[in-house]
Amino acid sequence: MRSPRHSRFPFLALLPLIPLVMALVACGATTSIVGSTATATKVAPTATPPPPSASMLQVVAAQHFADSKSGGTTAPCANGDPLINGDCGQTVTATCASGDVVLGGGFQVDDPLAFVTSSFPSGATAWTVTAHDEGQDGGSHPVTITAYAECLHANFTAVVSIASSTPNIPNDSNFHEVSVNCPAGSVVTGGGFRGTNSTQEIIPAANGWTVGLGIQQGASTKPSLYALCAGKHLVAASMPMTTANPNLGTGTSLTVSCPAASLLTSGGVHTVSYGNLTNLAANSALTQWLATISALGVVGGPPSTYAVAEYAVCVTVS
Repeated sequence: MRSPRHSRFPFLALLPLIPLVMALVACGATTSIVGSTATATKVAPTATPPPPSASMLQVVAAQHFADSKSGGTTAPCANGDPLINGDCGQTVTATCASGDVVLGGGFQVDDPLAFVTSSFPSGATAWTVTAHDEGQDGGSHPVTITAYAECLHANFTAVVSIASSTPNIPNDSNFHEVSVNCPAGSVVTGGGFRGTNSTQEIIPAANGWTVGLGIQQGASTKPSLYALCAGKHLVAASMPMTTANPNLGTGTSLTVSCPAASLLTSGGVHTVSYGNLTNLAANSALTQWLATISALGVVGGPPSTYAVAEYAVCVTVS
């Protein structure tokens, strides 16, 4: 008896299943590729930058000079200042730490007869002071000069510029009030002067700096004034002030503080005659602006007083 016809070709019975198997294989391959692609393109979350924050640091540079005229008595002066009272004076510079910028500065001299002719920002990170000390006899005297740089230490890159002016004032030995303003969009943080025959006014004014500059009778010097102007993340807080009316012939010291949660960057003082500024800087804790005036007025006649006003410059970080 012969076998059925289809038993000779058993594979023929599998032919209807081939399309189904191929479809299942194809589905499995597609699922595998999609899964691996999604894992490879996964993006990690971005870290949130910290908010802007800053503090003020004070750098102090002091130097004693046994001879106040040893800086030179002929022009041009090595310190870049003009001859005043026949000599170049002595110069000291305080420099901020790397990464910090200067927002203000000041000075101190240890002789009440010494007078400061320059106190200014000499660069983005430095404050320079020049003082003379001829006394009343015109001779040389020992003097210690201290320069203070008030420096911003921040977790952001501060944008600070220096506005300056060299005004045309008469050489009549009188003080002439002049001002320099910061550019729009910036805020004043400090200011100074260079090459003046002493001064009795160094104050913040609106969004700039005002100085009483003077030139000796007949001299050809050209004094300058400066304002430090900050932009990024620094906002003006206030300019608190205090006043005093000491007796003629008597010196005085004043202090003024910034409001809480603000930074003290600088300050100034205005004294009406009979006074010589021997100290104008922040205290070591950077909480108060200090001013000391040694009285040079002649005592005599009926009792009288002279006026002093002191200012602080304060900013906040935003």
